[in-house]
Amino acid sequence: MPSKPLKTEALETEKKLAKATERSERNTKDPQTSRGRATHDVMGRQLAAKGKLAAAKPTFDKAHKAVENGGVLTALPILIQEGLHHGVHEYLKLSKGYYGVTTILNFLAFLSLARVRNPEAIRYEAPGEWGIILGLDRCPEVKTLRGKLRHLSENEWSVRTWQKNVFRDWMNQPQNAAATLLVDGHSKVDTGRRGNLPKHYVSREKLCLPATAGYWLDALGGSPLMCLHQALDPKMVAMIEQVIVPELRQNGKVGEPGPDLTRTTSIDPSVTLVFDREGWSPKLFENLAKAGIAVITWTRNRQSEDWSATAFRETEVPRYGPAETLTRKMWLAEQTMPLTKRLNVREIRRRLEDGRQLSMVTTHPTLSRPQVAGAMFSRWSQENFFKYMRQEFNLDSLTTQGLEEIDPEARVVNPEARQLNKEMKLTKLRPGRLSNRLAEPALSRNVRMKYESESAQAESEAQTLKTKLEATPTHVKNGQLSEPLQTLPSVDRLIYDTIRMMAYRTEVRMMSPIILAQGKKRNARKLLQALYRAKANIIPEDQAKSLRVQVLGLGSTGLDQALNGLFSELNGLGATYPETDLRMIYELAN
Repeated sequence: MPSKPLKTEALETEKKLAKATERSERNTKDPQTSRGRATHDVMGRQLAAKGKLAAAKPTFDKAHKAVENGGVLTALPILIQEGLHHGVHEYLKLSKGYYGVTTILNFLAFLSLARVRNPEAIRYEAPGEWGIILGLDRCPEVKTLRGKLRHLSENEWSVRTWQKNVFRDWMNQPQNAAATLLVDGHSKVDTGRRGNLPKHYVSREKLCLPATAGYWLDALGGSPLMCLHQALDPKMVAMIEQVIVPELRQNGKVGEPGPDLTRTTSIDPSVTLVFDREGWSPKLFENLAKAGIAVITWTRNRQSEDWSATAFRETEVPRYGPAETLTRKMWLAEQTMPLTKRLNVREIRRRLEDGRQLSMVTTHPTLSRPQVAGAMFSRWSQENFFKYMRQEFNLDSLTTQGLEEIDPEARVVNPEARQLNKEMKLTKLRPGRLSNRLAEPALSRNVRMKYESESAQAESEAQTLKTKLEATPTHVKNGQLSEPLQTLPSVDRLIYDTIRMMAYRTEVRMMSPIILAQGKKRNARKLLQALYRAKANIIPEDQAKSLRVQVLGLGSTGLDQALNGLFSELNGLGATYPETDLRMIYELAN
């Protein structure tokens, strides 16, 4: 028999739901407000306009049926655990107004999860429906949201400190205690061709395009931990030594001094970095090993003849994914390889079915052979992370229309040297083409003399360009350029990218109970995307001090049932809606 409190709670829910507003009723009332669609809180907005209201607090005094995108509230407990509001009031400040910083961050996170790709797309959303989700009369319009974010970005130190605190919390989570970090760069292309941005080689486009660079640190499986934006790309080797290692020291992941891996084979390193061939540098590996940092990467330009097939053993290798770890059988072998005078590395090879051998090296002294291979092959999870973030969370979108000047003292590639080098390469091709024509037996004497003259002239021009190129510095200070290089505003990107990372991490954490419920035929991401866009009844319960979210059914009974385990886990967290005392309760609507 159910207890009396449960009966009382159920009775209150039924009464509230009977009086709840219908979607058609809200659709009739919202356009009738005097200050714009769905601006029902006239008194609060008047106080905010006079500077007498610091920020409107979320209020849930009515029940509402079939709220558009109401299912996105299921992500709130995980967003809170991921640090969405950690240190917000300490570092992120807004002037007095109707929308406070907590509301703005909630709204940005909800928009990301609901796949509203950019602030401009809010124009096509129902503001009153989003207002119910935020506990207000309506959501901020595009101009207001842009203004709030611009105000937050004015204090760069505060934004960077907030971001670093979030990253530090992620890095210090128990699953990242023995840190094995995936390192890779990602270019954000400026398709608008505005200003004078530095050009970067974008591998997915196979072109050099105006872009800004960022280096990402992900956990095994692709869960993001840190993003370091760079106005100028220093390349992987310099980035690791000059930026990433100091950041890890500040976060407490690397000690000073760390264990010297060049002198011991029994001590675990502080951190293990996994990256591709772009980071190949024996000198870098030695310096990192002395600092107690191990590396795992592909061998570059050093693979000798193939090893004997008898040296390989079939082994179960872990495959780290976003929400689960699987295994795969691989044929592996290992030898010790001298890399520098002071550093020996472990070379591990995988033998494929066609006989080819893939070579990787590591300076980790104790990590097992399958774990090294698993970490190296799991680097694809980071590539998949970038692809998914571009497609689903609009990672490459431009957050603002403005540009920033790059430091005048920064050393950049000299465009004159680049142009001379390009011209010299084209000129060097001409003598070869003319030689092919001279080899034709049917040429007349006059034509042959013409080709010989042009060939000699081309060689002379190439030599002249080479002399000019040698006299032209390859790098100059940015301030010396006639058109100094610019970059996209970094602080705005920090806010947006941090929110996107939180949204991605939240989605990944919500996948596990769904994968468990779906069994073999699973597609947890698609189900979660449908959940975030689903309609829901939002019912405040005064006696129980709770906010009940009843998600309306999805595509099938099987999909609905797959959500039961997720809802049980979320209810067990006991999360409260920010700035209220209402405990969140999730269930499927009957």
